[in-house]
Amino acid sequence: MKGKKMEMAKKQFASRTINSLIKHLYDKKLNLFNLHYSINSKKIDKTKTAFVNAHCIYCLNELGYKKQARDMLLAMMKSKLFDQKKHLFRFSMKNGKILNPDKNGCSNLLMLKNFASLGFKDEASKLKKAIIENLFDKNKGLFRRSVKDKNLFVAQTNLWAAKALESLGMKIEAKRLIKNIIKRFYQADELISSSSTQKGKYKEKYIFSDDNFLFCWIANKYYPGLCKRIAAKLMKSGLLDKKTGLFNRSIRLNDNFLNTDKSAYKNAICLLGLKELKHSYAPKLEKAMVKHLYNKKANLFYDCFSDSNLLACYALSK
Repeated sequence: MKGKKMEMAKKQFASRTINSLIKHLYDKKLNLFNLHYSINSKKIDKTKTAFVNAHCIYCLNELGYKKQARDMLLAMMKSKLFDQKKHLFRFSMKNGKILNPDKNGCSNLLMLKNFASLGFKDEASKLKKAIIENLFDKNKGLFRRSVKDKNLFVAQTNLWAAKALESLGMKIEAKRLIKNIIKRFYQADELISSSSTQKGKYKEKYIFSDDNFLFCWIANKYYPGLCKRIAAKLMKSGLLDKKTGLFNRSIRLNDNFLNTDKSAYKNAICLLGLKELKHSYAPKLEKAMVKHLYNKKANLFYDCFSDSNLLACYALSK
């Protein structure tokens, strides 16, 4: 009975949050989510990014809002976010104008998974072809961060790529990609990434909490022992703030600088990884997220980004 009550409470929590999110951030004319809402000023950033909306579609589908997910997917294809000639999604638009025309790897790979999961086989095939042609480095066996940042490879993009490949039934290719991720990013039981796209800063190295737990979530079926070691090391590192029970953003290895920002997005990814591992800390992180990151009056997570709220709902509901 206790388990059923808990499950019902989580569904109600997700429903309240999604309803509030739709009220404040959903553009009903375009069937897409705006980027950000300020609880204090009530201002809305009406920028629409492929990255945010791809995450929203994924989470809505996983949470059982399949019709809304399909409507959003179709809306993205009709919007200026979609480059009809290249058959890739642009990064962002605002007020009907393209803001950033670059094609981000993570956004397009997430959309590939969405196409596959929602039954758009032809579109998935076309998008996959375009991604391979424009965003995949055959020599490294890895996906680029973006068309513009063709020399930058990050763990997050490639982990979502593995998820996309799995959705297409390409489990052998997904495992091969994860092997290449380990080869490129894994050192001493941690995944280490370069994050900056600015010239001269490619040598900065970071340990991101969400990158590591995203690996645990996606790669556990292939490398369970490795995922267990990664989680164990992160739990003992400065990335876990023992006072709040939340995960900090990152550690910059060049000077050991700890970025103490605690976002709903990154903690949601950490929670997904912990739950995949059936880790005993998962329930504690759930409580910490609701206690420290959730505004009960607004029924939204404080950072008020569309994807953060939906990803947190999805992680909490698992």
